[in-house]
Amino acid sequence: MRTSFFLLLLMSFFYSCSSPKVEGVVTNGISNEPISGVLVTISGLDKSDSTTAEGKYLIKDVPIGDLIVKYSKSGFVPVEEKVSISEDRKEVFHSAALYKELSESIIDSLCKSIGVNEVKKIKSQPGYSNYYYKYNKYKIFDFQNDLKSATIKVGINIKGKSNGTFGGEFNLNKLFEVKLVNTGNSWKVTYLSEGQRGYFDI
Repeated sequence: MRTSFFLLLLMSFFYSCSSPKVEGVVTNGISNEPISGVLVTISGLDKSDSTTAEGKYLIKDVPIGDLIVKYSKSGFVPVEEKVSISEDRKEVFHSAALYKELSESIIDSLCKSIGVNEVKKIKSQPGYSNYYYKYNKYKIFDFQNDLKSATIKVGINIKGKSNGTFGGEFNLNKLFEVKLVNTGNSWKVTYLSEGQRGYFDI
């Protein structure tokens, strides 16, 4: 009995002196697959860890109180979440989900490709052999993104020039609506409207 008592007392002592820690798993918000190489940091502390191939992380010796845990990896939208550590809850398991970023470079490439393809479409039409068309620039009028899907309204400016006797230079503006879906590792265009011709500044 005395041995059992001291064993329980010793276990209780080690439990009370255990180091507070935060651990968890980081997954892809679309596919639910684990993400490796995610940098996990705690705001205001010089403590961090990188997720394993299974998406797991572990940060030991954290202070008692409310902590801001940050998750970041290139190509994904960074996340900040609050985690609470207390004397009664020193070991916290906290998982996070990251979503593929719809970056400015992806949007820029998409909008330019719309302009270039529109020029090709115009040139392919009969009766336009006497005209010269060239994609010039674009302007985004509306952008909505909920991390899982996105909608972009973009105006495309095309410069035209007639090769005929009474020809001259002119601008052609068209407004497009583009819908995209986050597939987990990339963004995919699911809808592209027919360009609506309009008179607006680009």
